[in-house]
Amino acid sequence: MPVTQPQPVSPLRRAANAIPSSVKPPLAVILNIAFTSFFTYLTATWIPTTQANHDAIYRTLNQLSDYYGLAAIKTVEMLGYWIQGWDATQASALHILSRAPILHFTHTYDPLHAPLVPSVLAETLIHLLSVYLPLRFLRPSTTKKTFSCDLSRIVQSLFAASIYQLALHVASEKFLTDWLIKNGWEMEQWGATRIGYAVETLNFTRTGLMLPVGWAMAEILGYKSKQEELQEAKDEDEDEDVVEGLLGYFLNNWRKLRPETRRVIRRTVLVMTYQVFGATSDASQLKGGNFFGAVGIGGAWVVSTLLVGPALGWVERG
Repeated sequence: MPVTQPQPVSPLRRAANAIPSSVKPPLAVILNIAFTSFFTYLTATWIPTTQANHDAIYRTLNQLSDYYGLAAIKTVEMLGYWIQGWDATQASALHILSRAPILHFTHTYDPLHAPLVPSVLAETLIHLLSVYLPLRFLRPSTTKKTFSCDLSRIVQSLFAASIYQLALHVASEKFLTDWLIKNGWEMEQWGATRIGYAVETLNFTRTGLMLPVGWAMAEILGYKSKQEELQEAKDEDEDEDVVEGLLGYFLNNWRKLRPETRRVIRRTVLVMTYQVFGATSDASQLKGGNFFGAVGIGGAWVVSTLLVGPALGWVERG
């Protein structure tokens, strides 16, 4: 019987395996912040070189207190990815998909008017690489994935994020901006600092509601063991009572869906919930912000999420 030769281990993988397990989560956070800062510095020379364009990628960080919010967001996110057990591809894909509304808000309503395509592309790549590289180094995938599989999923996510951005851009051009102005949002008087705080608030809302607590709650609330699922199916077959009306229609169709489809729907609803809360938080931060404007922003984000919702289905699968 032929003896299977062990696969050679790269020096980088040997170095990662030598790191104690207790050190890896905080190291992932440190590497994420380091990569984000490094790539942001590099893109400052690539995007048309004006201070306005540079500031549009990140709010100017002049004091130590300016870093607190950024560090807190990245700490919660990276630890959330680590606790959930997601690998580099899954985490980076979810990251760039869930950030689309933040990018839309920043680059559509920022008074500095940075060029949309270069700055959105730069920030997307910054966040993609700053999440992917640390997790790729510190946590190898539990399943056998090839580079082509990783690349395929990331390209799918980038394509979905592009559709996301296009839908949001069209919504802003067609009705959203006019809707905000009509409802009293004083957009011409928004300063860069005020926009920065609004984006930070949106980031905190996204982090707190979706990663990791909100995401875990969505999975826990919808979780059933195999025995419970079998018993529920048996009870449904024996139960002669049929729920009628509109509720019965939705309930009966929900029961017919595959577990994977239910997962996609739950996650899409969760992302839409974060967007509604995020739009409300923005309204509280900006001059002239009110409930009706928040409804317009939240509605545009929710409809756009439905276009890319199926892309969330494979995020947690191996």
